Amino acid sequence: MTRFIHQNYDQKITLEEIASAGAVCRSRCCTLFNKYVGQTPNNYVTQYRLQKSCEMLKETQRSLSEIALACGFQSASYFSSIFRKQMGVVPQHYRKQAEE
Repeated sequence: MTRFIHQNYDQKITLEEIASAGAVCRSRCCTLFNKYVGQTPNNYVTQYRLQKSCEMLKETQRSLSEIALACGFQSASYFSSIFRKQMGVVPQHYRKQAEE
């Protein structure tokens, strides 16, 4: 199931698709994620997308909109909001810190 997420993080992913990738029902999927990963499938998707966005912010000069879409976020504003909540800084600031 995590492999499915890693291969498809740039697209819209539903809980149904994650569960299907593991050949389990949605509730079993959630139980397995909580047991082995320590978070919900949706939180895992968000964390993985943020991890990938951090790599892109450090390694590329792509715009925030391009990075947001490449990492599966619906919009740059939603990406910035989630990024700030999780990382404590906005993406632009994170990029500047990484360059220093």
